[in-house]
Amino acid sequence: MLVSEKTLRSLPVDHDLLINWFHINLLEIQSIHPQLKVAGFTTNTTPSSQIVTDSSFIPDGIFAIRDTESSKALLFFLEVDMGTETTASPSRSPNDFRQKVHNYQNLFRIEKYKQCRKLSRSSFNGFRLLILSNIHARHATLCSLVQEMPPSNFI
Repeated sequence: MLVSEKTLRSLPVDHDLLINWFHINLLEIQSIHPQLKVAGFTTNTTPSSQIVTDSSFIPDGIFAIRDTESSKALLFFLEVDMGTETTASPSRSPNDFRQKVHNYQNLFRIEKYKQCRKLSRSSFNGFRLLILSNIHARHATLCSLVQEMPPSNFI
């Protein structure tokens, strides 16, 4: 099957490449720190990542890191930002990054993240949100936004 150039340009290839780059680097942790194991890495195209949220809000990635020595695990959500979404708009559209942060705050508040137990066979009392951006200016903008939004200690 041939894919047209126009179709290729419309695909979120850069976004997916950044998710995969992150995953590859995440797995390197295990070789540097053998007591740490990455468990249950799922992406926004994996049905198990859609269990945690509704259809309007799907994380780019979900994974846990387990310390085999202490048997403790931490849950992480990943958001890859390509700089194509507004940072904060008055309408709070789904493409508004501030709205994404509110979605994660709500996920924490209603404890729906605990459904991720199935991904790594661990129970969690919270999570961390990692935001990955490959644009330095965007990184600074998102950091300022998150610092202005209490509580932001999980981002």
